[in-house]
Amino acid sequence: MNLQPNHGALEKEMKSLMDHREEVEAETRLADDQGHGIRADVKMWLVHVEELLRKNNPILGPPQCSLNCCKWCGANWEVIKIFNEITRLLDAGSFPNGVADPSPRAVLPFP
Repeated sequence: MNLQPNHGALEKEMKSLMDHREEVEAETRLADDQGHGIRADVKMWLVHVEELLRKNNPILGPPQCSLNCCKWCGANWEVIKIFNEITRLLDAGSFPNGVADPSPRAVLPFP
């Protein structure tokens, strides 16, 4: 396996994940504006996406060409692990029933 192609595929998948995250966030804002709660699985998915982005931001920079063999193998393994996690999140990020919680949100009366 070569780090350069893996890194390119990782960047492409990460962009897909970030685009999908933006779509889901837009749907959640719309549902919230309409007075609906957000389903727990949607909230957790967004948390997992943010954690992945925060943890792996340094790895997502340009690949280092001056790596020695051991570092190269380790970096390549990290790219593969991140790629697999992105793929899992993209698969899990399909919400066919929408993002809104079907149960009505409690409305507190004004005192």
